Amino acid sequence: MPAGPTNFAEVNPDLDMELKPQAQPRPYQEKSPRKMFGNGSARSGIIVLPSGAGKSLVGVSAASRIK
Repeated sequence: MPAGPTNFAEVNPDLDMELKPQAQPRPYQEKSPRKMFGNGSARSGIIVLPSGAGKSLVGVSAASRIK
């Protein structure tokens, strides 16, 4: 199986991803991306939260900060 792309912006540079204005992340959901990008860059990350805690929202928040 071929290796995947290392720069996802090259795969779809026109992908526009932002949180909707009405999305209100909880404090623990805001903490994950802050820790991930705290040093100015992030190469990868694993989101560990219990079921129903908003992992998808955290992931979209992180992805929207990358662009």
